[in-house]
Amino acid sequence: MVLKNQIVGNATSSDGANWIEMITNCYAGLPDKCPRKLWNFAFAGADIDPALLTLHHNYTIDMTEQVDQWVQAWKGKLLKAPTKSSLAAFFIGINDTGDVSGWKNITDWTAFWNTEMDSYFKAVEQVYNTGLQSFLFLNVPDRTGSNPQIATFNSLLAQRVQAFKSSKKDVSTILFDTSKLFADVLANATAYGFTNTTGYCQCTDPGYFWYTELVQQSEFITNGTSSGGSNWIQMITGCYGGHPSDCPRILWDFAWAGATIDADIVPQEAEVIIPLTDQVVQWVQASHDNLLQAPVNSSLAAFFIGINDMLGTTSWKNVTDWNAFWNGALDSYFKAVDQVYDTGLRSFLFLNVPNLDRSPGLIDNPDVANHAAQVKTFNSLLKQRIKDFKVSKCDVSVASFDINKLMGKVLDSPSKFGFTNATGFCGCADPEYFWRDPYHPTEGVHRLVANGILSELEKLE
Repeated sequence: MVLKNQIVGNATSSDGANWIEMITNCYAGLPDKCPRKLWNFAFAGADIDPALLTLHHNYTIDMTEQVDQWVQAWKGKLLKAPTKSSLAAFFIGINDTGDVSGWKNITDWTAFWNTEMDSYFKAVEQVYNTGLQSFLFLNVPDRTGSNPQIATFNSLLAQRVQAFKSSKKDVSTILFDTSKLFADVLANATAYGFTNTTGYCQCTDPGYFWYTELVQQSEFITNGTSSGGSNWIQMITGCYGGHPSDCPRILWDFAWAGATIDADIVPQEAEVIIPLTDQVVQWVQASHDNLLQAPVNSSLAAFFIGINDMLGTTSWKNVTDWNAFWNGALDSYFKAVDQVYDTGLRSFLFLNVPNLDRSPGLIDNPDVANHAAQVKTFNSLLKQRIKDFKVSKCDVSVASFDINKLMGKVLDSPSKFGFTNATGFCGCADPEYFWRDPYHPTEGVHRLVANGILSELEKLE
């Protein structure tokens, strides 16, 4: 829905505006209303070509598919991009070079990256064929300083850009050296106003070069969730935007989109994602350092994890004992729970894992049966672990919510709950849709979850 999707202010990997928003002055709202229209087809976690590198998630849209979307929108006259005043910008390769950083089976990296470049510039040609003649390319910054593939990738990219420019006499091209800029800033940080280039801070502190969590300064972004509106945890706390400590019920949310329980057991789609085990370490550190307060008698620790573990292992064929595998993951899970307990919290809420076998992104997957089986196994083992935890800690109050049962009930009879579409998805605010995207439910579903959880929590009081 390219015409209706709005740009959400500050909902970027920088937690503020990003470079493409800055050069277009398109920070929020409908692209068509911006000073310079910004049609952004980029997708977090994307590689160049899914035929060459495995998708991070089944719903990830890689660059070749992004360009197909652009071409289709252009052919369908859904958008306009005047030839003489439009710029096509390509910034891709970070995930590609990161994904292969540990590979040992490639004997000719130049040949490998040239195959990637073939797909890259086939997509560029497709954009050229829609009439655009001004092109911007950004190379890949070496964020770790130790990835030899980046230099190879960037060298081949420069050659391809030059070849494209030579073959198209009517084009204007720019290759921006992001790699050089990053290296210069990191080598001369203070000259650019940065005081910290080794740690990271998910905050608005301009002294940090890298972005991650600083619990006291981060604010909630209104509607910046997977539901496109509020989610269940915001609904039960009344914390919809602004600083957590200003909410009716203070909400310290350490969750991360795409997180698994333990990255050593089920790898994550990107290095920047923080798994549950590390989220809890952050909580413990913040608690020990008195960066936040969570009164023992009036605080609740909520755990909702496992969806990405299920999705990440859906196609796995090499596990012979899934019970043992998931028990290993649950060892890490409840080690983290014990760490939270040791900070003094005594009230706990656990949500099991919903079965996504009827989601638009998974229903036609050839391994959907394996997904359903693993969800069933995981939830059974989780139920036993919760019981064991409760028995071993005589001073805790524990609530469990069966989100799996709720979502199954709603999908069985969607009209009873006000949904008219439970098979497709809509990246919009339409309350009649169950799914907002291939895997995530809408705000209306979150409302049902919140109401169900509140009923369970009342039993603790």
